[in-house]
Amino acid sequence: MVRVFLVAGLILSALIVAVFGPRWLKTGESEREERQVTCELAERSCQWIDAKGRWTVQIRPMNDDDGSKYLLLVESPQESGNLMAVLRGVDMYMGEYPIPLSQTGEGRYEAMFAAPFCSTGEKMRWQVDLQGKADSPPINSVKLLFQPLNA
Repeated sequence: MVRVFLVAGLILSALIVAVFGPRWLKTGESEREERQVTCELAERSCQWIDAKGRWTVQIRPMNDDDGSKYLLLVESPQESGNLMAVLRGVDMYMGEYPIPLSQTGEGRYEAMFAAPFCSTGEKMRWQVDLQGKADSPPINSVKLLFQPLNA
């Protein structure tokens, strides 16, 4: 009789984990994303401090004919090495757009880039992730967002 209850309990436990497990895991992921600080680059420069030191990132629109070009400026700790920025769609997946950054001084980088065109117009927002190498995880602990002016 004890075996029947034990087997029934194990089967019930397995069913509960199978049904609710993915939901529990996803909740943990969304809570981490909600805790991550976001910064709107179109409104101001974004700053944070990590183990390497202070970071500052800003985007400035360039005065071109169609208003789609931007200047990305990064101030980083001196030992940050080669940097690259990657644009990723926030509202929908539109691929990843690498932006190589040129070093302009000690701990200073910049790049001029054109914002990718999106058919959603003004609703499309982009996330900027800084990386040391093409396959490395993002450096920034702040979620850097911007919305193109011509969208």
